[in-house]
Parts: sequence; structure tokens; C-alpha cells
Amino acid sequence: MKVIIHAGHLSLDNGAVGPLSFLFDLARALQVPVHSGRCYGEDMLDIPEADWPTTQELLVEARMLYKVEGVHRTWQNVQTDDVRSRIRAMEAWAA
Repeated sequence: MKVIIHAGHLSLDNGAVGPLSFLFDLARALQVPVHSGRCYGEDMLDIPEADWPTTQELLVEARMLYKVEGVHRTWQNVQTDDVRSRIRAMEAWAA
């Protein structure tokens, strides 16, 4: 499963602590490479389906924003209204 993880300011504002470190620690724990994007919100991990339930729990607990490629069009695990409104504004600007 290709999981896009926002390891930047939006996850930080969502309540995540050290989102970039979390991304690399998660990759190390799963023994998968980080596919770095050009900017935050484009980093991806290719997670084995068997590991997805546990990985999803870890992402939710850490308050990280994520999308599963081909499944989610918008960021999942949004915890605050501020982040929700910023995501809406970004999506409107991109459209």
C-alpha cells in the first residue's frame, strides 16, 4: 500500500510531535524505504498490507496526516478545525 504521509507543518499543527522524525522512525520500524517527495505532503511509504492496521493505529495515535493512494483523496486523521480549514483552502487554491 502506498501511504502518503504529511511530515511537515500540517501534521505539526495537527498535534504531531516531530513529524519528520516520526516518518523516518516508522520506515525504519517497518523496514521500508522512505520515498521522499519534493515537499512536505509528498513523502510516501510502501507499506505491506499485513502491516497496515498497526501502521494506521500508529499514524492516528501520533496525530499524523496521511492518505492511502487510490483510496483517500483528502488527508485523513485531521484533528483540529484550523488544519481542516487550511486543507480546504489549499484544495480550493489547487482546483
